[in-house]
Amino acid sequence: MDVAGGLAGRVPHRHSIATVALGGTLGEKLAAASAAGFNGVELFEPDLIAAPLAPEEVRRRLADLGLVLELYQPLRDIDALPPGLFRRRLDLVRAKFDLMRRLGARMALLCTNVSPHAIDDDDLAAEQLSAVADEARSRGLTVAYEALAWGTHVSEYDHAWRIVERAGHPALGVCLDSFHILARGTSLAGIAAIPADTLRCPWRSSTTSSGRRTRSARRSTVGGRCCGLRSASAKARQVRTAGQPCRRLLLTAACAGSRSWSSTRRRRPRVASTGC
Repeated sequence: MDVAGGLAGRVPHRHSIATVALGGTLGEKLAAASAAGFNGVELFEPDLIAAPLAPEEVRRRLADLGLVLELYQPLRDIDALPPGLFRRRLDLVRAKFDLMRRLGARMALLCTNVSPHAIDDDDLAAEQLSAVADEARSRGLTVAYEALAWGTHVSEYDHAWRIVERAGHPALGVCLDSFHILARGTSLAGIAAIPADTLRCPWRSSTTSSGRRTRSARRSTVGGRCCGLRSASAKARQVRTAGQPCRRLLLTAACAGSRSWSSTRRRRPRVASTGC
């Protein structure tokens, strides 16, 4: 089934799918994504760790299949840490960014801190994210900061955006994930105020290959349902401006129709459309 092709007439952007949304080995996942008509993938780090392939081999496999590595997801529990712990984590960040260059990845996903070590200090978070973004920019990369619904102190997209805005770094932007936003019940009104050139992979959807939420996501759902994706995608369209050549709109298949996430979850993979 050509899932990406089915959305092509509705969303005029490249389409990508996360490897975590597919079954099999990494090689099988990449082949399936290409066969289904996707243009790119988001690589979930455990898939790379489990693969018997060097990063350069993965890069060649992607090129042979006509796929772009749009996003690599390796960074967690980096922001708002005690200084000593952050310095150690920054060494890890540098290693991950060097790996991304070998993979040919363009962008890293950095999720908000869920650890008990996180400090409730937006100024500290902005300072540390800026340091991470410095490392990214020196390697020609960018960073997408995503608010996880179960983040220790930062759990909503508008809070994540305020920290990104405070950091004011050109290599740092905010990621909008439809599941995390809707799970928290956060108002969508603030999305239109976010400058399009700071958006990094908005409208990701946190579902697996079976269409089910992760265990952590199930715990975080407010009211037991995720719906309203259609109105969320409409808000995302409002921030797309003709003067911004590099921006992303990622959405689930449910966004393009009238059904709620709960009515499509058993047969919809995670779908992403990108415009960079």
